Amino acid sequence: MRSLRGALGQCSSRTLLFISQTNSRAEVYLDGTEAVSAVLWPGDRKLVWVREGRYQYTVYMEGQVSYRGAFKIVSADKYELLIGADKAILKSP
Repeated sequence: MRSLRGALGQCSSRTLLFISQTNSRAEVYLDGTEAVSAVLWPGDRKLVWVREGRYQYTVYMEGQVSYRGAFKIVSADKYELLIGADKAILKSP
């Protein structure tokens, strides 16, 4: 699995912005066409580049799986994954 640092160095036309809306540290693991991981602190925003495709994500808080989900990126729009305490919300323009 690529780290966030590795993903930032590569070019692609699709962007995904992780936005933390939690009160504690969250670890996000994204798997699918691309594999990316990120550690988010309260209020953090992390931008990654991914390709179109299907993705599954797992969010860990306090060392345990908090929740999982899936989504599909179908266009070059900028997507945002809002990470909350008990769910994530995917937004696109």
